[in-house]
Amino acid sequence: MGLDAVVYRNAAALVRTYGEDALLTDPVTGEAYTNATSSLKLPRDVTVAESRRLGNIAEIGHIRDLLARRTGDGHGQESVVANIVSSGSHAGDVITLEELPQLDRELIQLEAENLPELKPFVESLRALVSVARQEASPIVFV
Repeated sequence: MGLDAVVYRNAAALVRTYGEDALLTDPVTGEAYTNATSSLKLPRDVTVAESRRLGNIAEIGHIRDLLARRTGDGHGQESVVANIVSSGSHAGDVITLEELPQLDRELIQLEAENLPELKPFVESLRALVSVARQEASPIVFV
């Protein structure tokens, strides 16, 4: 068990490629998936633009503890990063495109602190943010 996140490929582009009769799109996650009546089978790498493991349950707990020490009790501010590490597994949650600027600001703050324990976590989030912007799709926890 752990915390994984994906960015789905831009659904509109997939629909243009495979046809609107063959694909449906989840309005929240942006995931394009085959219509039950279609014989089309899409491999995961066709629909997923980026996939990152942010950490197992223990690693996410450790990051949560680091962040709590950094901000006092960890309850002083509502932040995107705090929401990400609130649980070691929260499938179905989404970071919307509108939340990306706030996440960018928080990642800049974390990078400035130069904590080695946070580097892989921050780098993974950076990659997800970059691809989310390119694909115009949210970051989805799976």
